Amino acid sequence: MSKRKQRKLDKWGYYLNSEDTTEARAHGFEPKNVERIDRKETKRDYRLDKTAQKTELLKAKGTRLKWLVILIGLIMMGFGAFKAGIFGG
Repeated sequence: MSKRKQRKLDKWGYYLNSEDTTEARAHGFEPKNVERIDRKETKRDYRLDKTAQKTELLKAKGTRLKWLVILIGLIMMGFGAFKAGIFGG
């Protein structure tokens, strides 16, 4: 960025004198810093949503696998009891 623009804008991206600021806003000027913050917030929200969705997916998979393990355990116990002769085998 040139020195001319650095002197003209303050550190938040607004013009230093108020006349330039109102003129810039009248012409639809948005400070670069505001746009950058919006992009960062959007990206952050997307990442948080993605993480939340992954968490929900892992919980659903864990619940499904829990019942699968319980079912396999019951089948193995039934087979073991049958082989041991508990149910008349």
